[in-house]
Amino acid sequence: MLQWTPEIIQLILEMAEKLNESLYPFSVIIPLVSAVTFVILIVYAQKNPGNTSSTYLKILFAIIYVYSGLTILLMIGEEAAFAIAGGVAMWGIALLLVLDAYWKKATFTFSFESHIWIRIIGVILIISGIVLYPIIEIVTGHVWPAMVLFTAECPTTISLIGLYLTAVPKTNKLLLAIISLNAAYTGFAVALAGFLTDALYGIAGVFGILALIIYWKEISFLPLKEE
Repeated sequence: MLQWTPEIIQLILEMAEKLNESLYPFSVIIPLVSAVTFVILIVYAQKNPGNTSSTYLKILFAIIYVYSGLTILLMIGEEAAFAIAGGVAMWGIALLLVLDAYWKKATFTFSFESHIWIRIIGVILIISGIVLYPIIEIVTGHVWPAMVLFTAECPTTISLIGLYLTAVPKTNKLLLAIISLNAAYTGFAVALAGFLTDALYGIAGVFGILALIIYWKEISFLPLKEE
């Protein structure tokens, strides 16, 4: 397991800065377009709840995670093993999202008729990944280009955890468990190593884990298409 240290955090921020500069203006355009598309699909899902709108959201995030994995691989340098592991991990999540689109495990209706509080928390996390994360970065002294935006692992996964919390109890237990456990560990470890913004990532992971514990019996595990 990767040991997060201040030196590794600084190295990652330096590589992120170089990558943002080399990919500019796409390093801004792609996160912006992804975030706007996400919001549009949320509105569409609220007006047209069901498997089709939910599939669109899953495919969008699968594409984002493929892109995120590529950007991590482009940061290969002194920590090549870290970059390769990170890129493959992002593609693994993308694969799980594609499988979920096939399995139809999670349905995003954005209805507050039941499980109100966990779904409200989900919406707050969705907003946090897009808006609050970069604000905290700036407040804590990490400004462009030495910062990460939506489509990077941490802010994107905060929003993804939120998205899957809005689907409780018809959510994907396996996917939610994987991303929440990783978020809880990585978020707090990175925050303790000096990048305070990632405490938000850790908090999102804790909420995901708590949701799984509280609603464990309600959330099905087997990927049955007919659910």
